[in-house]
Amino acid sequence: MVRASTFYSDIADRYENFSYESLTTLTYTDAVINFNPNRIHSKLRSDYLLFEEKGNGVYNHLGIALDTFTGERYIETFFREPSDMYIAGQCVVKVESFTLYASDGQVIVKDYF
Repeated sequence: MVRASTFYSDIADRYENFSYESLTTLTYTDAVINFNPNRIHSKLRSDYLLFEEKGNGVYNHLGIALDTFTGERYIETFFREPSDMYIAGQCVVKVESFTLYASDGQVIVKDYF
């Protein structure tokens, strides 16, 4: 169904590079904090963007947003971008550790850098 969309060519690279494995094996050593979507006219609600460069200026991004109703954070998006447009001009910090939890509180991935 997704591939049949007239917009598929716009998202093909993102769609084909998304998988559970790509999500859980990334090495997020950098992050944008207080992401400002207005700088790039984005509709993202994420205030954190974890990212890694995959080479040739291509980046994988994991966007984390705050649910203002529950006060809990959630993964809003995962995407591949062939430029640094989501990073440039933002506040970038180094990540010291990363933990991904399942909805039942079990640790899926934990890593220290």
